[in-house]
Amino acid sequence: MFSDLEGFTSFTSERGDLEASALLSDHYDAVESITRGKGGHVVKKIGDGHMLSFNAPSAAVMALLDLTAAAAARFGYERARTAVPSSRPTAI
Repeated sequence: MFSDLEGFTSFTSERGDLEASALLSDHYDAVESITRGKGGHVVKKIGDGHMLSFNAPSAAVMALLDLTAAAAARFGYERARTAVPSSRPTAI
């Protein structure tokens, strides 16, 4: 699964580095807590985005809902994007 804060670059430009850094730190904590709570793990962090892995699709969907709600509740930031790939991974 992938998650990302839509418009984070604009947020940083408008609010400044200190506020953006604080938001990002809180966001990392929320993503890690929710992901672990659903039995998943963080594969990679890229800026404000995360690549997450879960053993069960239902756990990924529940985490997706919780991550979106957490971004809105904790940060007043309602533009969290999440996506769950719908195909099987393919070795290249």
